[in-house]
Amino acid sequence: MNYFSIRHYDFKRKIASHQHDIYEFVYYISGSGEAKIGDAVFSIKEDCYTLIPPHVRHEENHFGYSTVLIIGFEINDKELQPEFLFSALQNQTMRNLVHSIRMETRSKPLFYEKMIALYASEALTLIVRNQMSRPVKNKNASISFARAYIDEYYMTEINLKEIASNAGYCPDRFRNIFKKEVGISPKKYILQKRLELAEKMLVQTNNSMEDICFSVGFQYYSHFSLFFKEKTGLSPLEYREKNLSER
Repeated sequence: MNYFSIRHYDFKRKIASHQHDIYEFVYYISGSGEAKIGDAVFSIKEDCYTLIPPHVRHEENHFGYSTVLIIGFEINDKELQPEFLFSALQNQTMRNLVHSIRMETRSKPLFYEKMIALYASEALTLIVRNQMSRPVKNKNASISFARAYIDEYYMTEINLKEIASNAGYCPDRFRNIFKKEVGISPKKYILQKRLELAEKMLVQTNNSMEDICFSVGFQYYSHFSLFFKEKTGLSPLEYREKNLSER
């Protein structure tokens, strides 16, 4: 560990673009804002964290008062070179380690700096272990979690900005990465899931057109009917009648 600090930023503090010759671990204890790391922009919120490799330019824009833990460190073992990471997923183990570091910093007991180094080493080791053990296909785990959430709740009102933030991205960045991983945009993915469910319900249930419309996530039947006909070439009623006659 080369350095560590807990910084308290004033309201609307902007940290200018800079880079380091060593790794930097940043844990956002409180506050909100945006961080630009390399060419990517991420939403900052409480308990998200990032691991920035050497020589990667980064900057921050804090929207309110915030508290940030920063650790600078070097890794001499060439087999243990962690990748860039930004995580907005809740991690109780990481939160506990950061809490322990803060307690040592406040009370400053004997050998507190050595204890902080140990806690920091544990946190960083967990990150490297996770990166080296996960399958390549799960490299973008936050998008996988976002997709899994949509799969469970696509028939409800979904706030894509909130999902993007929880995944650690701004909306535009999230949409681009999601499209690259899944093949279509998040909005189109949600509509596709709703269409598939509507097709099943039209054939497998006796529910009214309006009930099916609301059940799959549409607020207005006119919107549902137009979308359904655009995608299938048939109105919901025509689709039901056609498929029932063919059974």
